[in-house]
Amino acid sequence: MGFWESLFFINSQPSKRHKFVFKRILSILESPNLNRWVDRGGVFGLYAFSFGIFYKQAVVKDGLVFMILATIFKFTSFRKWLIRHNLFLIATFFLIFVLARAIVAAIEFTEYHELIMNHAAFYGFTFFQVILVSYWMANLRGQWHYLLIAMMTGFLSQILRQQNWSSIIGKAHLYWTGAERIEFGSPASVYGVWCAIIFLACILLFRKLWGPPKFRLRQTARVFLWFVILSVSAIGIVLSQSRSALIGTFFISLPIAVFHLYRTHQFKIRNWIAITAFLIVAFSLTNFISVIKTRLPEANFLSVIHGETSWNSISGTHRSISERLFLYKNAWELWKKQPIFGYGPGVSSVHLRLIYDTHTDKIAKYTHFHNFFLDILVQLGMIGLLFYMIFFFKLVQQLIRCQRKGDMGLDVFLFVLGSFAFIGISCLTDQPLNHPKGLYLLVFLGGTCYTETFLNNGLRADCDHGSCDDSV
Repeated sequence: MGFWESLFFINSQPSKRHKFVFKRILSILESPNLNRWVDRGGVFGLYAFSFGIFYKQAVVKDGLVFMILATIFKFTSFRKWLIRHNLFLIATFFLIFVLARAIVAAIEFTEYHELIMNHAAFYGFTFFQVILVSYWMANLRGQWHYLLIAMMTGFLSQILRQQNWSSIIGKAHLYWTGAERIEFGSPASVYGVWCAIIFLACILLFRKLWGPPKFRLRQTARVFLWFVILSVSAIGIVLSQSRSALIGTFFISLPIAVFHLYRTHQFKIRNWIAITAFLIVAFSLTNFISVIKTRLPEANFLSVIHGETSWNSISGTHRSISERLFLYKNAWELWKKQPIFGYGPGVSSVHLRLIYDTHTDKIAKYTHFHNFFLDILVQLGMIGLLFYMIFFFKLVQQLIRCQRKGDMGLDVFLFVLGSFAFIGISCLTDQPLNHPKGLYLLVFLGGTCYTETFLNNGLRADCDHGSCDDSV
């Protein structure tokens, strides 16, 4: 008795009529036309997911629904392999742990039970989403760059949607002088990281993004889109005033670009002239020196930590750094009381509300502790942090394995590795995975790492997207 048959006839002996009806249903489910439409639905969901990462959370959810429904029809082909896969086991145990801690936290903080359960769903299904996305990426073998174009188009569309065009001149002046920071739907600190990752994609994967030269008109349109996104992301890195993005761009993106040019034998003078000219223009358009000066902290905020100066005597960058140090101190004290299991998902924001009520002169309203490691330790304890460390280790391990086998191009490998490095830097002074854009971006990158796992086990669905290349 097969999977669908056992599903239809649980604890019952099927009659001849039931068998006939079942065979008719099964013939419909297994028909080539239906499978073709199911594949199209799953691929459409993957494109919607990629476009919505930076654009809108509702679009991402719609894409996930399409992929989930399509996967249900394809599940019989790989269920035995999947339930034995280490990532599936990690995802299952992590979900059980998060839900168990959420139930305990909801009982303790009854007035915040909705917030806690929302965070439980937000964190708990992350690893399962990686499996889902990687499966449908396997259906687009050789066409991964189209997903990247969809993600970058969503990034640009989000800026167009968030921009208040009636006051664009006044806003541009505030951004240029450094009086305000660019955000566009995300906190400025992590928006700069998104810009840096998009910028890294533009400088590493430009050949994939441009397309083949035989289609001149199409390539011209794609080059124009690439240049617009490259310029917008470079300007966003500076005007967001994100220290993580600026540090990562100079110490991750540019060295990776140099390494890629060297390994691909493109280390030519004209390339360096083009890069230098672009950086000079971008810096001049963003008033780079003046903006950076507003984000360079002086040493006087340390006197606040030592109690030599009052909290109200500092502002701006010095105030933000002092607040973060105050957050770290409180997070450490909270974690020491519940070191193993933590307080439960979403409880960070609950404790921060209580801290704000008692220390309004020292801290503004926050929803997390501005450090990924401390925030996870408070919410899920050492066990939760261990799950995340194993997850990241498996992603990097799988990424390196794919590159060594030749299943992934050097440019894609460097982009994913560099993006992980950006997220890691941001985790030290922020909580990028507490934001939907950061979580879905991680899912996209993780799915890229595990695409080859599905292909190598013969699990790719039969989609009608033409022939497949040998590398992502």
